[in-house]
Formats: sequence, C-alpha cells, structure tokens
Amino acid sequence: MHPNHVLLVAVEPLRVKAMLKRQEALLVDVREADEWYAEHIPGAIHMPLSRFEPSEIPDDEGQPLILHCLAGARSSKAAEILFRSGRTHVMHMRGGLTGWKLAGLETIQLAETRRPA
Repeated sequence: MHPNHVLLVAVEPLRVKAMLKRQEALLVDVREADEWYAEHIPGAIHMPLSRFEPSEIPDDEGQPLILHCLAGARSSKAAEILFRSGRTHVMHMRGGLTGWKLAGLETIQLAETRRPA
C-alpha cells in the first residue's frame, strides 16, 4: 500500500498508447539518461529517478501521469514520491519499456548511445 492508502494502478501499454494519442495522459520515463538516449517512447517526458522532482512535472489540468521505467520497479518508487508530494492521479505502465516493445509499439532508437554533457 502506498502512502495515504493510494493504490498504484497499472495500465497496459496499448491503453497507454491510446491515451497518449488522445492527449489524455502524460507519460514520464524515470530511467537514467544513458537508457533514455539509447531508446525511448515518442512523446514521453524524461525525469530520471536519481533526480526525480515532482514539482518539475507539468500538471496538465488533472491529466493522469503514467510513469514507466524498464520493467516497473523504478516507476513504482517514483509513484511513491509523487503520492507523498500530494499527487494522486498517478499510474504506471505495466511492463515498462519492455512491455511497450513486447506489444509491438514504436520506440525512438538513437544510432549511438550518448551521454549528456
């Protein structure tokens, strides 16, 4: 159980894709920079768990935040941080980037992995 008895809802990748297409949610990738630069989901916002700051995530008039990482552990930790900060409309994508790819959905892959300066 998460702080304040808020449950973290898991959303299937295909539903996340549909929500993004209809602009009904904001997808936040909490993986680290090297992972993001190697491959990420189009339209996702990058906010690594290592420097995760809830106040830096846009509040799009009550739209749900959907968190994802590689498989689900880090997105759950980020959700706990958001719940403690008072955000309640938070979900995570079941299976993370791995689940997204297993569902046959598109990613952006850079030719070579680059670390930001």
